[in-house]
Amino acid sequence: MSYDLSIRADDRYSRMTAKAPLAAFIATLPNVKPNGTSGFVLDDPPARWMEIDLELVSEDGDYIGDEEGASETDINCLRLHIPYGFFREKELAQEYLPTAQAIAKHVGWTLLDEQTGQAWPST
Repeated sequence: MSYDLSIRADDRYSRMTAKAPLAAFIATLPNVKPNGTSGFVLDDPPARWMEIDLELVSEDGDYIGDEEGASETDINCLRLHIPYGFFREKELAQEYLPTAQAIAKHVGWTLLDEQTGQAWPST
């Protein structure tokens, strides 16, 4: 189980962005390193761990990146997962949100708390 955030243009995932330039930006963020072919991790064990997945999803939010004909160069959603073993609500604003907000601001999309539905400002 994890505490989940998402970054998307709107409720219908209607806008795409090029994956490679976004990935290049994310790789420059402090304490972020690649984690597989379509993701990153904010890594500072044992204190902090957040997975950052670059995804192509349907208008309903279902992952379609593995489907034949799906774009390998564009994404329309980023999903961020903080395993509950690393999550402390009082540390969310200091430990995780700066990275998430930097990504949202860079792409010009909304950062959404999936538990509460709250949109976080891209500072």
